[in-house]
Amino acid sequence: MKVAFWNITGLPGNATGYISAIGAYCAICLKKEVFLSSNHLKGRRLEDYFFNDSTKSGKEKYANCYLYGETGYFRRLWEEKHRKQDKEVTLEGIHLLAPPDLMAPLMFYHEIPKETLYFMDLSEEMNAFSFRALEEADLVAVILPQNKAEIHNFFDHYSSIIPKALFFIAEYRKENGNTLKNLQNLYGVEESKVRMLPYFSEFDYVCEMGEVEGLFRTGKTEYTEQEAAFVKAIGEIAELIVQQMEQISKKS
Repeated sequence: MKVAFWNITGLPGNATGYISAIGAYCAICLKKEVFLSSNHLKGRRLEDYFFNDSTKSGKEKYANCYLYGETGYFRRLWEEKHRKQDKEVTLEGIHLLAPPDLMAPLMFYHEIPKETLYFMDLSEEMNAFSFRALEEADLVAVILPQNKAEIHNFFDHYSSIIPKALFFIAEYRKENGNTLKNLQNLYGVEESKVRMLPYFSEFDYVCEMGEVEGLFRTGKTEYTEQEAAFVKAIGEIAELIVQQMEQISKKS
């Protein structure tokens, strides 16, 4: 299933970090095959969320994460899957399509197996590719700020995507108002399609250190209160996306 992540928070780094975290949870905790790609080179590259200078040369440490810089691999993978219908070809983990140019995002247009998740991180500057990606996507995940004016502006211009969209409120703080109630009453968004991403003060540091995957590492038991709430929220979002994927697969 193709999921286009559309960030309108004005926080490009953290939004890509959210996408990386959701992808990591899907792969590590839900055992899904996940491809992550981006149609922009703004801010950190995708691989920077999973590797830092001390671990880039030691990829064996990350059993769930692999780097692929050649779009030809992606094409060959699907060809191999389709040739071997009688034998399941599984490549569990996170696959980063992050070459030095912008060819990898074009693979978003290709047919992919229903059980696979392909997350595309869209540029905030909505270009022709971004709008086409919204059309191609099975699901659109909109990352919203907890700001009434910006939310109103978004729905005033793009309400047509509501039927196939999920909405995630970034850096959510309860004291800043009931965003969920506003989404329901003003824009008719179903409660089941909205999730909150609570504020996590250390998240930017986690991203900077290339340790997003470490939030979900097996055996990790010590969490701060903020971290625990954030990890729980990421899990709920990932499970919601997988649930939507299963429903879409049944209809098609």
